[in-house]
Amino acid sequence: MNNPEVRALRKAFNSVKERQAQNPPDNFEERKKRLAASRELCVGNEELLAKAIANLKKNGMRVYLVKDKNEAVNNILNELGDEKLVVKSKSNVTKEIELTKALEKKGLTVVETDIGDRILQVLKASPSHPTGPVTHLSAKEIAKGLSGYYGMPIKDEPD
Repeated sequence: MNNPEVRALRKAFNSVKERQAQNPPDNFEERKKRLAASRELCVGNEELLAKAIANLKKNGMRVYLVKDKNEAVNNILNELGDEKLVVKSKSNVTKEIELTKALEKKGLTVVETDIGDRILQVLKASPSHPTGPVTHLSAKEIAKGLSGYYGMPIKDEPD
């Protein structure tokens, strides 16, 4: 394979697979069954949803149940008011509703806190995988891009 991005991806995922094989979780099959049972109990459980909402509100949070991504984004924009900076953690839901794009369109500055997402943001690159968004980039590519963005040399290898 001559594509350096594909080689980097393969190397990263093979490394993860090797570590997982060396450290298998105890009672893996039992854990899978418990997870499936929990999911079955929770999905669509109105009583559990009501309890979660009550607890969230009790802890000072505002809860919105929305019909679609536009309603979700509008509620978030209303909550932000006149803020100009959003420091955002990694969330698959925010990706699904394209929150960052909507915030930037409204003139807000968004700073990602997940290191992979932040690198992609700085380099204006696209993710290669949801849990390994920069695995297609080499250390050299990342260092070069960050060096240009921050205006200072960043090494591709630690000292």
